[in-house]
Amino acid sequence: MKWIHRFKFKYQLYILFSFLILFLLFVYQFSFVNLWRSFYTDTLSQAHSANNQIAQNISTRLDYLIDSTSDFATDTTLCSYLENGDYFSASAYLDNLSNSFSQINVGKVRSIRLVAEGEEPTDEFTRTIGQIFRENISATMNNYIFIGTKLNSRNELIFNLVYRISVSAPSPCYICLEIYESEIYTYINQSNFAINIYYHNSLISSTNRNALYNQSLSKLSSPSISENLIHTSNSKDFLIETDMSGYDFQNRFYQNYLSVILYIIGAVIITAIFLLVIVRYLEKRFGLLNQKIQLLGDWNFTREIVIEGNDEFSQLSLVIDENRQKIWNLLQEVNNTNRMRRHAEIKALRSQINSHFLFNALSTIKWLAKTGQLYLIEKSVGYLSTFLHFSLRIEEDTVCLRKEAEQLDAYLNLEKLKFQDEINFHIAIDEDIMDLPCAKVILQPIVENSISHARRDDRSCLNIVIYGWREGENYSIVIEDDGRGMTPQQLQDFKEGKLIPKNNGYGLKNIMERVKFINGGTVTLESEVGVYTKVIITQPVPAENTKNPPV
Repeated sequence: MKWIHRFKFKYQLYILFSFLILFLLFVYQFSFVNLWRSFYTDTLSQAHSANNQIAQNISTRLDYLIDSTSDFATDTTLCSYLENGDYFSASAYLDNLSNSFSQINVGKVRSIRLVAEGEEPTDEFTRTIGQIFRENISATMNNYIFIGTKLNSRNELIFNLVYRISVSAPSPCYICLEIYESEIYTYINQSNFAINIYYHNSLISSTNRNALYNQSLSKLSSPSISENLIHTSNSKDFLIETDMSGYDFQNRFYQNYLSVILYIIGAVIITAIFLLVIVRYLEKRFGLLNQKIQLLGDWNFTREIVIEGNDEFSQLSLVIDENRQKIWNLLQEVNNTNRMRRHAEIKALRSQINSHFLFNALSTIKWLAKTGQLYLIEKSVGYLSTFLHFSLRIEEDTVCLRKEAEQLDAYLNLEKLKFQDEINFHIAIDEDIMDLPCAKVILQPIVENSISHARRDDRSCLNIVIYGWREGENYSIVIEDDGRGMTPQQLQDFKEGKLIPKNNGYGLKNIMERVKFINGGTVTLESEVGVYTKVIITQPVPAENTKNPPV
């Protein structure tokens, strides 16, 4: 992956995650399309198989009913009564003949009766049975028809088998078998699909129970109307219609197919591996940078560690190398300067290159890389780059206050990443003094001392405020915290340089001497135990800025 080092760090992240997103989209699209097609095909196949099984079951059941009715219709005694026009005796004989059949089919067959045209009708159905038979018999070559399900006088769902008796009787005679619709419904009531069963244009049974309570017969829709309708016929002119339009393919697809879950798990595993590779790559480069910082903090100027590429890592490495060389040159020349200047510069330099701080900063960034917080990594590398770029420049004694504030902001943001909710800070320096010259590297060491010594033992939040304003020919910068504070004796010891920080940092005494040496400014300290600590730095405004002070 050396080619990717040619790009900036943020563009490297964009490229890597673009590849990841494209890969996941491809896997998702491929798996979804293939699984959906397979699921749809399997579902249609199940529907066809279910239709065929329903058709076979209905045929078997109706064969039994038709054959039994045919036996009754061809009985010689019954035919003899009918030929003689003795319908009363014929009806009584049929009741006796079908008695055992009725007992066997209790709860399945409602009744079996003889109907003759011309006899006094007992209901609308009896009066019109001949007409119904003749209208529908043309569609079949059999001696029987089925009439669609309706509610009878007792609010029971029944359909009828009407069998014509072939006999030379004065009037056409029929055997009418009233069959409970449940005889057919039992074959479809457990189906996952919407199913209708028709005999020609008559609705016999349906999973939609409301349709069966309509008195008018439901007409059979043409199979060509929708591709979601599956039709299967049986040998008795029955049509089994399965309507797939209301079938919830999507929900059942996710509920019933373990393959989708397996694909998702596979995609997550691949993503985790990909992220692990990215983290290892970042960890390696951060490790090299950390080693360079540690060598610099240990004042080891002879060993070189090369970080290849053209990204922020390599650029930061070059900055460190350049400043390492400058530091080395400065150390060679420091013996030729006066003792006070040499002491102040070396102490400032040690504050700038605080190995403890740099090690913690790199450790924090390394932790962010391991946890995959890439947005915070980019920001923290930027803060560290700003901090080092400013801190390691040692040519001048003074800098623009704005630069000093930017370096302090970068430092505080890095410390915020480390301590999280244990510290809060706010910088509120008046804009009219931001471009004035300021002694270099004086704010950050004071804030570092606050973080190191002012935090309370209960780890409650430490609030640090940095603000500044102009007063005539001078301007002041105040660093104030609400930490543990100092006793009067500690105040005195701190001012005299007797109270030295445990981390060998840059003491307040050194800052006082440095500000006084560079521009004649002053540093004062105020504190109250358990309440606050305030450091006030007062520096003169240059002559060219005092002629027209801002309003």
